[in-house]
Amino acid sequence: MITMGIISDNNKKDIKSRKKHITYEERIIIERYLKDKMSIPKIAERIGKNRKSIYREIKRNWYENKWWYWVYKAKTAQKKTDLRRRKANRKHTKLLKPENWWFVDKIKELIKEYWWSPDIIVWRYKIEKNRNIVCTSTIYRYADNYDKELKRMFLHKEWWYKKRWYKYGKNKKIQELKSIEEREKIIEDRERIWDYEVDLIVSARWDKTVLINMVDRKSRMMFIKRVENKEKENIEKWIRELIEWKKINSITVDNWTEFTNLIDIVKEKNIEWYRCNPYRSYEKWTVEVHNRYIRRYIPKKSIIWNYKEDYISKKVKIINNMPRKKLNYQTPFEIYYWKTIKYLI
Repeated sequence: MITMGIISDNNKKDIKSRKKHITYEERIIIERYLKDKMSIPKIAERIGKNRKSIYREIKRNWYENKWWYWVYKAKTAQKKTDLRRRKANRKHTKLLKPENWWFVDKIKELIKEYWWSPDIIVWRYKIEKNRNIVCTSTIYRYADNYDKELKRMFLHKEWWYKKRWYKYGKNKKIQELKSIEEREKIIEDRERIWDYEVDLIVSARWDKTVLINMVDRKSRMMFIKRVENKEKENIEKWIRELIEWKKINSITVDNWTEFTNLIDIVKEKNIEWYRCNPYRSYEKWTVEVHNRYIRRYIPKKSIIWNYKEDYISKKVKIINNMPRKKLNYQTPFEIYYWKTIKYLI
């Protein structure tokens, strides 16, 4: 047991097992004994440290006060020690060098404009340049210690969802579609492209405009169409247009009445259609996640009709060109079209 810096006989065996670094509590004891003009060998004996360690501690951390006296203070000693440890760690001081400032500016630009995470930026640079500047944790440490602006960019917006209760009535026509539980293994395992999930992004209550969001399961490639209203005839018309210029193997949809006319397309075209179980939209979570990406640029309770189609297509292009960790830091565009593009200079 340690009392006022004096070690009892029972704990002398534990001295070797203690940490080598001098702690803040021990610095307070050193400061008090120095005020009492105790010799350094005696202080080392009381604390249970080597006397050379105490000599080195005092030599490193004492300073001149305003009366030109050399003094030792525990708080100042602790601050100096922390600063030395930060400088000694080369990893998170690497971004402080002038030759790496451009990389910090590039990180801020990609986070602000394209919502890329530091992990995506680091790995994408490694893939394109075949070398690495820093790791992901280094960027976070650098932001914590030196760059408050960059740290604020890491604070993700909180997405709050109100749980709404809808009166669900059995739609007999859509029940004719296959259940999602009957989906083939090749679709579940995402082994091929052209297997899509479809969902609607609704506008404010007084605006009937909707976005039809269609996402490929394997590549996460997203296609969006703005429609005047969510009537089943409009949705059927757009899906028929899509089938003409896109190859489609299967589509997974909700249980809503907007998709009731799809059973007519199933009978005409050789396409597999699946429906989710009631109140289980998470079963097609790929398109649900991409709905959240769109909500970054078109927030909830906003009027979709006010957003031009050029604006929507630009934001969809940004999302499709965003590298994903699940895709080994490749973009959906590269996987869907079998291309390799360099995004970082």
